[in-house]
Amino acid sequence: RKTRATETLLAARRTLPSSSSDQRLVFARSPPSYTPVRCLSRSRKYCENKTLKMSSSAMHALSTAAAVGPRGAPGLRARQQQFSSGSAVTASRSRAPAAASAVPVDLGVRAVAADKMAPAAKARADAAASLSPVGRGSGWEVHKFGGTCVGSSERISGSCDLLIESSKKGIKTFGVVSAMGVANKGEPKVTDCLINATEMASARNPAYADELVKLEEKHRTTATQLLTDAAEFMAYMDAFMNELQDLKSMLKAMAIAGTSTQAFADFVVGHGELWTARLCAATIRCKGFDAQWIDARDVLVVTDADDGSVDVDYERSNANLDKLFEDTGHGAAGHGRVLIATGFIARTPDGVPTTLRRNGSDYSATIFGAMLIADQISIWTDVDGVYSADPRTVKEAVCLKSLSYNEAWELSYFGANVLHPRTTLPAMRYSIPITLRNFFNQAAPGTSISDNCKVVAADSVGVNRESDMINYVKGLATIDDVCLINVEGTGMVGVPGTANAVFQTVKDAGCNVVMISQASSEHSICFAVRSHEAAGAVDALNKRFEKAIAAGRIKEVSVIKDCAILAAVGQNMCQTHGVCAKLFEALATATVNVVAISQGCSEYNITVVVRKKDITKALNAVHGRFYLSKTVLSVGIVGPGLVGQTLLRQMKEQLAELKTEYAVDLRVVAITGNARMLLTGDSDLAIDLEKWEGAYQDAPAADMEQFTQHVQDSGAPNQVIIDCSASEVVAGHYKDWLKRGINVVTPNKKSELGSTAILQGAA
Repeated sequence: RKTRATETLLAARRTLPSSSSDQRLVFARSPPSYTPVRCLSRSRKYCENKTLKMSSSAMHALSTAAAVGPRGAPGLRARQQQFSSGSAVTASRSRAPAAASAVPVDLGVRAVAADKMAPAAKARADAAASLSPVGRGSGWEVHKFGGTCVGSSERISGSCDLLIESSKKGIKTFGVVSAMGVANKGEPKVTDCLINATEMASARNPAYADELVKLEEKHRTTATQLLTDAAEFMAYMDAFMNELQDLKSMLKAMAIAGTSTQAFADFVVGHGELWTARLCAATIRCKGFDAQWIDARDVLVVTDADDGSVDVDYERSNANLDKLFEDTGHGAAGHGRVLIATGFIARTPDGVPTTLRRNGSDYSATIFGAMLIADQISIWTDVDGVYSADPRTVKEAVCLKSLSYNEAWELSYFGANVLHPRTTLPAMRYSIPITLRNFFNQAAPGTSISDNCKVVAADSVGVNRESDMINYVKGLATIDDVCLINVEGTGMVGVPGTANAVFQTVKDAGCNVVMISQASSEHSICFAVRSHEAAGAVDALNKRFEKAIAAGRIKEVSVIKDCAILAAVGQNMCQTHGVCAKLFEALATATVNVVAISQGCSEYNITVVVRKKDITKALNAVHGRFYLSKTVLSVGIVGPGLVGQTLLRQMKEQLAELKTEYAVDLRVVAITGNARMLLTGDSDLAIDLEKWEGAYQDAPAADMEQFTQHVQDSGAPNQVIIDCSASEVVAGHYKDWLKRGINVVTPNKKSELGSTAILQGAA
């Protein structure tokens, strides 16, 4: 038994899979001279509850053999005889957590707590790790390129240059690519063409053939521009045309049958990634560097999950990756060869082609990153990173330098441009940082997502410098169209199962609950759903509680329409005093009424429900409170005559002092007279008070309603209109301005503000 176990330890080529109960760690009991190593066997047959005896000389032999190379290298088998008896080394069932002080268990070949090992012991453990043909944890970096980044020949060439540059730095480089997107509007997207062709064929629409023609033209043109070597071009086009012919045959069969299956659709749609990966590898070779492409269907094995997504079978996937590296010599090539894998696609345990569903290409990148135990995963997109708020709504939104995994999850739930929560899981298990980078602005550092996100320093982005307050709210996100459903009644108090009945009913109605809020009195349960699902949820609840409503145990099932959700996310909010107070102070100052509140005990997220019409104001108010000055004012000036011009000059002279000394950020956003009206542009926060007079001369005709609406839509939590005219007509707008929540300042003696009628009307 001892001999067979020792031989298994030496000969094993694959690491243990993740998420498997068969994982074992081998570690020394005593004496201290025995070194922690991993049981490398793929099977638990010779590892479970077995005793392996390994002395220091035996460990030295293993380290020496590992340094020579993988199984079959000269001298390895001869050294197997050097193992002798010694203190016992035992297999343990415990799984190492994904923490900084623990080395991953299920994908790599490292010992536990490597950072605490003696240097000599760590060196021997690292040598044992090199027995794997993959070389997990040995300096891999994964780069994923979205469809936009490979949307044209120029962009593919740029992506390939980036991969080559990485490899030339001595980094083992692994690329993951999506299907070709578009560089210009009107061009065909590869994935869209494949989906259209599948739908048309299953509907017996012969136009599916036109989609295939678009695909051929796009890839032939791109390959012609990139593949300067005739042999590479011919090889690529031969493979492409053969696969396109297979697709034609399959689509014709669908058209004859008038139907399609999910397996057929997955097979067809996945070809876009195949063509891009093969093209990128050929392009790199034409640039004079070694590159090979990997069909992810030969590696990744997935099973269907309960939520409609997929789970990775790491045991089979790792075995496939090891075999692939052994057969192709990818591991021995090291940083001298760029590897490019297809994103989005995989296989089922039965070998049927399938996809990774939503955000599949990003998911592929993090899966491969985890299987390689990479040092870094970079997701290349067309934005600079994750912003503190939607920059389309909040002009002052800043690109965040870092996020924790938890913060990324929270923001992505509310629709922020962050990775899908499931996508981060593989990287999170090994604390691999994921960086979102802009392919079109590579000078931007991007946003790093990791588990090492700490409170930002006082001079970093996200600090309210005027109040010297560290920003504990990392980002803000919204859901703009929801309804609030309230189930209320005294008969609910203390009755077990009421909440279960409510949410089971909503689930059966096919509605997704976005947010839940319940008081401790249990008198009511309030939750939010998307507006288009509200009617179905209310009908289902009224039917479910029909008897309880008739008996008076439940008062009613009511719905509040036209609501929106604002979520403030930040890991550093946890156990920090005053964060909620500042948030609600900002909303109160902006005259935004809060309809409902929700916060989990983790304190990563504070969620409020407000009226839909107030969501823009609320978002800007909260963002300004945590990221900008304490008081932000949008100002509209009526009457740029002598008084108005003098006021604008004084504002210009005192803007800096107001901001630094009094934390007041004053922005003039509109100036109107009788004939002309000057407004800020779409990308401007304020009118340039140095040049306003010249711009005013060329301004369009005045429109008081447009002027008012522009001030109101400026996004600042505080809006002020200053009437510097002497016009009764302008004074007639005061009532409307006050009703809209706009403050009014006036030296106009004809304003009739002495009369209480206008104020009472506004109230």
